[in-house]
Amino acid sequence: MISVLAPSVLPVSDLAILDPIQPRPEVCNKPGEKPIRLSPSEHSWPNCFTAAVSKVLDDAGIPNFLWGDLLNSWRGNPHMANICGFVVSTEDFQRATHVITTAGLPVCSCEDFLHQSNPDSMAALPVHFSVPQWCSDVLLFLCPNDSLLNLIPLTSAHANPASLQYDRIRLSLHDTWYSPHVDNNAVDSTSSLGETHVVNVLTTSSLIKAWLLLDVLSAPHRVGIVYEYSFLLHIMPLYATPSGPYDFESESLQAMWQKVYIDGDWCPETYEILQNEVKLEWQGRILDKGSLK
Repeated sequence: MISVLAPSVLPVSDLAILDPIQPRPEVCNKPGEKPIRLSPSEHSWPNCFTAAVSKVLDDAGIPNFLWGDLLNSWRGNPHMANICGFVVSTEDFQRATHVITTAGLPVCSCEDFLHQSNPDSMAALPVHFSVPQWCSDVLLFLCPNDSLLNLIPLTSAHANPASLQYDRIRLSLHDTWYSPHVDNNAVDSTSSLGETHVVNVLTTSSLIKAWLLLDVLSAPHRVGIVYEYSFLLHIMPLYATPSGPYDFESESLQAMWQKVYIDGDWCPETYEILQNEVKLEWQGRILDKGSLK
């Protein structure tokens, strides 16, 4: 049975871990197919535009995962999809930036302080692009995987130290009313069907698991992308009712999620103890292997 997703609707149930995304060669547009231009008039924000950006990256052979507001809202976090982005490998980051600018979306000049582009901010955006809208601009960003401790399993060649799971969500490139839905039968994330495209997204439990790890293990100068990870973790159980309970396959992460974010024990002493337990269990798996740069 296909699960239906819509912005601001509760998340789909987590599925069993899927086969890894296979590495793929450079992908070209089909004969006679026009290159996509990243225009919000052709691809409405956020769903269609997100599909178009993912297709532009896939057509260039750049593996990518959705990150930011749209993913958060699908997974039960009450966000308007104003700041959306994609995670790409650190090696592909510069090329991904070039591919998007070539598709018609210039890099933001960062003149507006509301763009959260101040490099001194602990949750500053990486490279980002302003997308014009009728009321106010929204933002698309690119994030190198090493900013997320290389947790995201972009391809089978990438490590997956936290055993994160993902879904493939089919989106329309042009139809605003098309209902996003899970399509895990797609061979890989380059699979297009007519005017649709498949986007890779973490499952709800894996997204929370990633936030927990990032909150504890990230360097002090990088504690979020747009929003601090601790803020996202606090509002997930407060303002949404995501399906659960979740099994993170980790005693330390399970304890932190339950005691701090579900039970609401925000005592600094409690948090420090739980934080040390997470570090003891996970630091050797992630940081000591060179994931943090």
